[in-house]
Amino acid sequence: MPTVSSSQRKTYLACYDYTTGGVWVLVDAESAEQVERIYPELKVCPSRPQWLDDNIMRTIEAKMHFDIDAPRGWLLLLKRSDLA
Repeated sequence: MPTVSSSQRKTYLACYDYTTGGVWVLVDAESAEQVERIYPELKVCPSRPQWLDDNIMRTIEAKMHFDIDAPRGWLLLLKRSDLA
């Protein structure tokens, strides 16, 4: 589910699956492969799951939208392997 973003990047929907649930994020990157290479714990979704409605997407957009080159918050913790 990539969407056009600034500077030739796209926004990818990805999930960190922790078996009993998952954390959904949006990551601005050059490719899905780049997201999964830098964050192998994340799996990029080719399309939005049906249950993930517009209200949930707005929440993800507001709270869990990251730039792959400038990780912060939750994504920064993942990069430091504090969550993995």
